[in-house]
Amino acid sequence: MEKTPATSVLHDYLTPHGEILHFPLLGITNQAQEANGKRINATAGVAYNDDGTLLVLPSLQESFVLGTNSFNYAPASGIKELREAWLKEMKKKNPSLKNAPTTLPIVTNGLTHGINIACQLFLDKGENAILADKYWDNYELMVQMGLHGNLKTFPTFDGEKYNIADIERLALEEPIGKKFFIFNIPNNPTGYSPTRQEQTLIVNTLIRSAEAGNKLVILCDDAYFGLNYEGDIAPESIFASLASAHENIIAIKIDGATKEEFAWGLRVGFITIGGKSLTPEDLALLENKITGAIRANASNGNRPSQEAVLNLLNHPNHDKDKARAYTILKERFDTCKKTLTENAEKYADCFTALPTNSGYFLCLELLAKIDGERVRQTLLNEHDTGIIAVDNWLRIAFSAVEKGEIPHLFETIHQVCAEQKQ
Repeated sequence: MEKTPATSVLHDYLTPHGEILHFPLLGITNQAQEANGKRINATAGVAYNDDGTLLVLPSLQESFVLGTNSFNYAPASGIKELREAWLKEMKKKNPSLKNAPTTLPIVTNGLTHGINIACQLFLDKGENAILADKYWDNYELMVQMGLHGNLKTFPTFDGEKYNIADIERLALEEPIGKKFFIFNIPNNPTGYSPTRQEQTLIVNTLIRSAEAGNKLVILCDDAYFGLNYEGDIAPESIFASLASAHENIIAIKIDGATKEEFAWGLRVGFITIGGKSLTPEDLALLENKITGAIRANASNGNRPSQEAVLNLLNHPNHDKDKARAYTILKERFDTCKKTLTENAEKYADCFTALPTNSGYFLCLELLAKIDGERVRQTLLNEHDTGIIAVDNWLRIAFSAVEKGEIPHLFETIHQVCAEQKQ
């Protein structure tokens, strides 16, 4: 944790929490800002057309019409019709939710806001949030800095597969009590989603933990839900399997229009909570608490954005436009996999690709002697290219790179890494 410099006069004014608040200068957001204007910018979690314009759904652009009522306040919990429409979409994509007891989705100001509320409700100061060690850096700001909780990580992969063994170990270890897990599927930064078999094993492990007497809170960060590019991926959110799995499990689904509807700047997210033991009264109480958290923190969400997403969900071309955008991303993913596979032996002297099958990103793990930050700076300053560097791995946002540029991007990364080794 960074703190206020010892020389600062602010020590006499700031609270202990104010002392540790900071914006990470080597965090993903700042690295993405440094890459603005580069010819190849594979940093930010957005998608672009080949001409450099944002990959926005035409039906969303048509839906962004400001009627007079759009200038009114939205309810603190969000526009009711939008919440109902999102639940309908959620159940269409996740048939296992048909009879699960859940709250009506509540609108949040993006997914970060929803995750923050979930942590406020269920993660106390000093408690652990258990998650894979390849994770979105904003969890540190939310859990550690914001709530003074801890991130307890396990290795994301066991060879080429998702690491089920450590999930089992952590879910079943003593002492018996409350355990808080975060599953970000598809994963940011690796772009990996569990296969059907892996997801079944995870769910069964969590049920066994609940049967042992643990009280489990499972936060499902579904930011990239639906962007699956290989056939053996579990098609439904893990939330759908957990929302009615066991009386000792509460599942939280954080999702939204941000990535699913290619609507990054609209900041329309949702939080939905389910659990087998939750009565209608419990669900109403949770909705009340979430609404109270929104009222206390942001008052209410952006009404024009909510109206636009509602119009989009009802637009006759919605599904067709999403299918087109999905095809563009899948073609880029396929080009990445083809390039990395065909050149695996050549690239092995500098990096290997971590398992990936979905989402916006993939990761390259560097050999120990190669410095990821030096690679990033060289790409920025000498090759007009932006990527994200974290420790000894690089995150590549193929969602933002034109398909024809992808082989050149990997060649350039390999060239810079090879030069650094010398």
